[in-house]
Amino acid sequence: MATELKQSVPSVEAVNNALGIYVDMIKGKKPAAPHNYLYASARRKCLRRSVYECTRPELMPEYDTDTRAKFLRGEQREIDLRNELTKAGQISEPPFEFVGIQESVEILDRKGRMIIKGYIDGNIKWSDRSVWPAETKAWHPNLVDRVSCFDDLLMGTWTWSGAHQLLSYMYAKSVPFGVFILDRSGLPKLIPVSLEANLEHMESFLNDAESVVNHIEAGTLPDHIQDVDECGRCPFYQAVCDPPLMSGEGAQIITDPEVEQMLLRRDELRENSKEYTTIDKKIKSRFRGIDLAMAGKFLMQGVWGKKGDDPKGMFTLKITRVDKKQEDPEQS
Repeated sequence: MATELKQSVPSVEAVNNALGIYVDMIKGKKPAAPHNYLYASARRKCLRRSVYECTRPELMPEYDTDTRAKFLRGEQREIDLRNELTKAGQISEPPFEFVGIQESVEILDRKGRMIIKGYIDGNIKWSDRSVWPAETKAWHPNLVDRVSCFDDLLMGTWTWSGAHQLLSYMYAKSVPFGVFILDRSGLPKLIPVSLEANLEHMESFLNDAESVVNHIEAGTLPDHIQDVDECGRCPFYQAVCDPPLMSGEGAQIITDPEVEQMLLRRDELRENSKEYTTIDKKIKSRFRGIDLAMAGKFLMQGVWGKKGDDPKGMFTLKITRVDKKQEDPEQS
């Protein structure tokens, strides 16, 4: 009886728990189903990951309640933006309509196979009947603040996939222009997109999608990607995929405990801190010229670049912690 009374006492925790239950009810994990095509929103730099996402979707991580709440907020904001665009179109000069919400889009290859599929958030249809596919995104404010043009989306680690998503819709509908609608405090940020100016990127997406479908049909896997950052973000790393680059194969093994402690401390610090800068310079000076090295939980990869007339005038050392996934700002 005492337990029942305690549970019924009003509290902030009770409200928070109820909100969490509600979000899980609305945005609970749906059973994953294998598919033999790419989602328009899921272009990956690693084709091996793309094949796994299509054939082993049950291994994809389950989002926690807080992340699901962010997804739900994004969906609700999209509804608000669609309503605002509908009303704005009536007073615009020239006028427009916002139509085709969640219109299904499919792209076929030369063999008639569907290789890319997606759903357009909506289309801005102008009075002259021209149509702009529109993609709304509720990305993290820090991402949106750094975007001023479409090239910024193509250059961003967390926006690269979304950039190709809209290009695929424009390509499928054979229209020259589209627009990103990026949610933020105040008016949304509108980013125009030209298909012709970015046709090379779209053709690359088509080639990748066709290659992924070929591997799925053949029951094979593409080669491992040679990018430690991509591997570090991949949900399949160490689950079904153990790339040689990340396992230290062919890498110099550093067993100096002082080096590992410096790397661990560097990982804990903020990049703009004085201590971080000191440690970072010390590590990069010590390992200048190295190709590949493992030191405890860290992989160090050296890359030479051209500076002036010297093909090896600039050296960059990439340091990646391989025992933890990086948080995706797109989900926050």
